[in-house]
Amino acid sequence: MERSIKNTLYSLLTSRKFWLAFIAAVVAIVLYVNGAITAEQLAETFTVLGGVLVAAIAAEDSAEKFNRPTINAPSSWTTTTNTPSNWTTTTTTADIDPPSAVE
Repeated sequence: MERSIKNTLYSLLTSRKFWLAFIAAVVAIVLYVNGAITAEQLAETFTVLGGVLVAAIAAEDSAEKFNRPTINAPSSWTTTTNTPSNWTTTTTTADIDPPSAVE
């Protein structure tokens, strides 16, 4: 799916990840202006925020490209309770609906 610049900007501006990173950056700037953090810490904050935002968007885009959910989970879990030999052993299986694909 080819994206235009307008669609990309719209996706960015409606992204909760972007706004969370934006708010964190504003808080970091306020802390710097008030002298609570150093310029080095401010730069480090921007670097980490940028890296996390890029990684999250890349994971989302990758899942969209391959039409897969971002997290794969098994469709069922089986647990066996280990008990002393004079007790009964219980096996439980739970069916879990697979996660829906990210749209």
